[in-house]
Amino acid sequence: MKSPYRNALRSKQMIRSATIKLLNKKSITDISVTDIVKTANINRGTFYNHYDNPIAVLEEIKDELFAKLMDGLKESIEKRDFAEFLHIASEHFIKNEKEYRQIVRAIPRAFINDIKVEFIAKMKQMETRLDDLTLSFVVNGICGMCLDYLDGKTDFTFEQISSKATELIYKNIPVLD
Repeated sequence: MKSPYRNALRSKQMIRSATIKLLNKKSITDISVTDIVKTANINRGTFYNHYDNPIAVLEEIKDELFAKLMDGLKESIEKRDFAEFLHIASEHFIKNEKEYRQIVRAIPRAFINDIKVEFIAKMKQMETRLDDLTLSFVVNGICGMCLDYLDGKTDFTFEQISSKATELIYKNIPVLD
């Protein structure tokens, strides 16, 4: 007999997969609980045991991706290694590109602003020599290019964007003491 915990994890994964699948066809505001439970082949009660609404599913996916990113960045922040910070962030986005593409298309821009605020806070922990305005320009510029990439609005690859951001920052901005 399967444990209830494993069944709960399996149900949540089915709900999340169904939500991502539906995001290929419509926006999160157009996805109903009925759409999700039909796609996941589960009952409504199972859905409501885990989530209040479809947006909560997307929020959880977003939160988990962002938590993984922040975990990956901890060491570079502690070492004050700005290049490693950018490299780890780039690798994370490349590895999770499919999920980020879905999220970027589906979520309100407020989430993107939350990411920017969090990145600025993490970069401040590295005690860079960047003043708040320069740091804001850097983060907003990199995030803007990444969003354009994820939205399919640029022909540049993510690797090119990451490489150019690192090059511009290190050639033109005194980052660390």
